[in-house]
Amino acid sequence: MSKKNMENEVLEESKNNTLESENEEQEITGEEPGPEPLGWDFIDEIFGKIYKNAEQLHYGNISPFGEKKLKGISVYDVKGKNPHWHFVTYGLSELYEKESDNPEKSGYGIELTLRLAKEESETEVPNWAVNFLNNLANYIFKTGNVFNEGHYLNTNGPIAANSNTNLKAVVFFRDAELNEVYKSPNGSLKFLQVTGITYDELEAAIAWNPEKVTELLKLPLNITYLNRNSKMTEEIQEKVEQGIETDGSSTGFLYLDKAELETEFRYIFRLGALGAGSLRNLIRGVVLKGKILTLYSEYKITVQMSFENRIEETEHGFNVYFTRETAEEIAGKIEPKAQMIILENFEGFDIIIEKSYIRDRYGKIVEVVG
Repeated sequence: MSKKNMENEVLEESKNNTLESENEEQEITGEEPGPEPLGWDFIDEIFGKIYKNAEQLHYGNISPFGEKKLKGISVYDVKGKNPHWHFVTYGLSELYEKESDNPEKSGYGIELTLRLAKEESETEVPNWAVNFLNNLANYIFKTGNVFNEGHYLNTNGPIAANSNTNLKAVVFFRDAELNEVYKSPNGSLKFLQVTGITYDELEAAIAWNPEKVTELLKLPLNITYLNRNSKMTEEIQEKVEQGIETDGSSTGFLYLDKAELETEFRYIFRLGALGAGSLRNLIRGVVLKGKILTLYSEYKITVQMSFENRIEETEHGFNVYFTRETAEEIAGKIEPKAQMIILENFEGFDIIIEKSYIRDRYGKIVEVVG
């Protein structure tokens, strides 16, 4: 942020006198001046405009300055027609003075928000939500993979630890009320809202379009309702099927719990049952639409159509090419259950779908898929 030029010597002298006073105070207390919280104040100002009279509850993380970790999370108690807790992170953007070399973007350019439904009588902020947002941020810090609008994440279990919620995945959108790209003192910043969804809703979102599917779910303000059941009715499923046929999928990637390609004697593709349904839908909505699908697991596998079936090994994984007939056969045969599929249109290529084991944070198996 540029500093204002002093208009005359009186203002300049006043500024110098102030600095001398501050220096004298620092000599007495022995404290060094901290960095100016330019980015932090900017976030506070934005939320202050929405919640003028609401109390800001803040949960701080103790960490050395400069460590890649959230500095804290603020929560607002939103009352009215759709009462909920509104969470916002502090630390994915640059909270203090500019440090990164990118003048256009503040840090990763985002902060995460979460709107979590609450009962009118509820007074305690759910701790699991604070931990969940910290975990999402730690993933970004660790991998450098930054979430964006339309992205999704299969959490491989309930989003609320030790709960019976049916919400086991999340999608990301611009926050329902903070949906612009803001110009903070340290560069651009947008607030990315995390919304909890069920497995079948996730599969529909992957197969077609996360934003369009979530619109069909009609969640006010994209609030996360921890106790709700799936909203995937026959009517919504029909609209999703129509969307896949018309638009294809807006998603060009898929994260899988297991996706391995063996090439020693014959081609064997090992797939976890948890991701089988999503892969089937994306072959229909991406590969058969002539686009490239990228699978991420232990390594990267790209899948696309070609005039012949072939596989190329790359530095980071494999490039797989299927004819239209092979892609259609795979889409028609893959199911989320343990099985072996021997392809008729690609001799020497077998698909083995194995059971997926979902574990809690202590490593205990809580669900088996397939």
